[in-house]
Amino acid sequence: MAERGVPRKGWLLGVLLAGPFMAQADATIANVATPSIHTDLGASGAALELVIGGYLIAFAVLLITGARLGQTHGYRRIFLLGVGVFTLASLLCSLAPSPLLLVLARVLQGSGAALMFPQTLTGIQLNFTGDQRKRAIGLYAIALSTGAVTGQILGGALISADIAGSQWRAIFLINIPVGAAIIAAAWWCLPADAQRTARHLDLPGVATLSASLLLVVLPLVLGRSQRWPAWIWICLGTSVAAVALFLAIERRIAARGGSPLVNVQVLARPPVCWALLTLLAATGTYYALLFTLAQYLQQGLGDSPLVSGLTLVPWVAAFGLAGQLVRRGWRPSRQPPDACCWQRPTPRSAPCYSPAIMPRHC
Repeated sequence: MAERGVPRKGWLLGVLLAGPFMAQADATIANVATPSIHTDLGASGAALELVIGGYLIAFAVLLITGARLGQTHGYRRIFLLGVGVFTLASLLCSLAPSPLLLVLARVLQGSGAALMFPQTLTGIQLNFTGDQRKRAIGLYAIALSTGAVTGQILGGALISADIAGSQWRAIFLINIPVGAAIIAAAWWCLPADAQRTARHLDLPGVATLSASLLLVVLPLVLGRSQRWPAWIWICLGTSVAAVALFLAIERRIAARGGSPLVNVQVLARPPVCWALLTLLAATGTYYALLFTLAQYLQQGLGDSPLVSGLTLVPWVAAFGLAGQLVRRGWRPSRQPPDACCWQRPTPRSAPCYSPAIMPRHC
């Protein structure tokens, strides 16, 4: 790519924020479409769960790998690749003739989201400094919550409009022109990749973690419809061994000085462990309610997809609003340089618990 001047930062930031916006929107937009998918394709409850879960699992498992690929091959290149995979998968979703092919296309779509999503923060770190970087990260958080809200509203509106008889397929078709526009804008806006970091990908870690999740998710999704046969319990039991193997692989890579997918030592710290458990509970109930309520409102109460999408907008928007309030409400106190500057004003004799800044009197 030829050298050229960096374009206006506003355009550059807009392109970078389009990645997490699209990824978050498609995490929620399909929930509104599940009743329509059930009617059109005859998808079972388990298949509908996999339509939602397949995207989220692929996204979660490959997210760290996507960040590593950005380091080794350049964030611009991987961002373009991620948007391209996401757009192609959206086309495949819109053309899917069966629930199985729709699930597979959604897994591919989640993989594309995992490639483009982490490149946004990398691009912000490389292209913005000081107050511009703080503002960009704040807009990044807003893009996440706005994407979730937009997914709910847009999904309901498109399905209710039933443009040219497309029904639920319109929620994926809309990604095609949007994705093409983002690719064109990114090709023009994003600066050429500079120095790359030579790191090996933790492919054994990715494989074992993926197997562990599949051994848990598939039995739990299919168990009720299959009346809990023996293979369900065998898979659940095997998942424990798969998790143990994953942890062993990660420890071995770390001991050799490599770059493991997950730093197991960090996960063992109580604050990190409790924070992850809390996040697991919040995220699990969040997406479960989005899925369940869409079924109840449309199939149980007979409401339109638009009503279903709008019903949860205040709740979804509250997540983004809460994040902004917390960020604005907790600021470093303006104390002298020798004070504990990450605490609220306290007497000088008070102990300092900051793990990052340890002034002399602390």
